[in-house]
Amino acid sequence: MVILLYMGMVALFSFAVLVNNMSWGGVAFGIMLSVPGFVIVYLTSLVFAMLRWNRHMAGAVGLLGYTALSIWY
Repeated sequence: MVILLYMGMVALFSFAVLVNNMSWGGVAFGIMLSVPGFVIVYLTSLVFAMLRWNRHMAGAVGLLGYTALSIWY
C-alpha cells in the first residue's frame, strides 16, 4: 500500500516536471501537489479500511482521486 502511494507520488511529480519542461516551476508544482494528494490518498484508504473494503481497491480509489486532483490543478 505504501509502495503504491509512493509510486503515485513519483509518477505525478515526474508528470508535473515533464509538463513544465524540467523547470523549477515544475518541481515546485510537483511538491505542491504531492502533499494534498498524499493526504487525500491516506484519508480515502482509511475510510475504505473502516468499511472493510479490499486494500487494493482502496489504494486504486485513492490514486484515482489523486490523479483527479492533479488534473484539476
